[in-house]
Amino acid sequence: MSTYTIHNIDLLEKSIENLTQVFLSKDQEDIDIKFFNIENLTDTAWKRRYGSQESPIIELKSNEKYGKVFFSLDIKVKIENVEIKDIEIKEESKEDINKETKDISKKHFNIYCDGSCTSNPGGQIGSGVAIYENKKLLYGFAGDYYFSGTNNQAELNAFIFALKFAADLKEAKKVIIYADSQYVINSITEWAFGWEKKGWIKKGGIKNLELIKEAFNLYKKVQDFVEVKYVKAHSGIKGNEKADWLASVAVKKQIKNWVDYKN
Repeated sequence: MSTYTIHNIDLLEKSIENLTQVFLSKDQEDIDIKFFNIENLTDTAWKRRYGSQESPIIELKSNEKYGKVFFSLDIKVKIENVEIKDIEIKEESKEDINKETKDISKKHFNIYCDGSCTSNPGGQIGSGVAIYENKKLLYGFAGDYYFSGTNNQAELNAFIFALKFAADLKEAKKVIIYADSQYVINSITEWAFGWEKKGWIKKGGIKNLELIKEAFNLYKKVQDFVEVKYVKAHSGIKGNEKADWLASVAVKKQIKNWVDYKN
């Protein structure tokens, strides 16, 4: 766990709103911090989580979720000498909640996932997930880098991340996950049902069993509202090409924790 300390920064200026993402650059002596979508940090995050307004800490751990965005981070950010200002927090009314549900019920999400392996098996691996809302790119995530693995493991990691994201879209009009790995699709949406009934025992064993179990448990939770489709790799399909590029970025930059590379 890394802890970063920042001195004399007023994070609560009126121009800063809606916090959901914090990115830190470890390569610079002066830490480069970018804030995207900053929202009411004092009362909603700091005070509620830590019970104090002194030296607040933003803590992002594995699989933390902010809104509909999942992070796999292991970072603490300690803020010192920050002037805490009172912020009026508006309670969400039933009308607001109903409006949000109504809005998402009109949306169609396409989630493309892909994996990359420099040399299969045993090469460096990474995964990419591109998420489109009504055909517009919403997020482009790269992550799950490992120094040594297989292409199937990279594909499974991407599929698991896609399932986690899809789980939060239950009220959407339509959610489709696209994968270019028939191995992943068949393993999770077909074969795993039989493997589970037989106690996960198969002649010759089941490769990548722990990843398959994780993906299968997630799939069972979303299968009623999420459709999984096969898409041919390198066939010019924009979402698949984006996911493929993101997976290669994860390998090139050795991105272990998931990061949004939308642009």
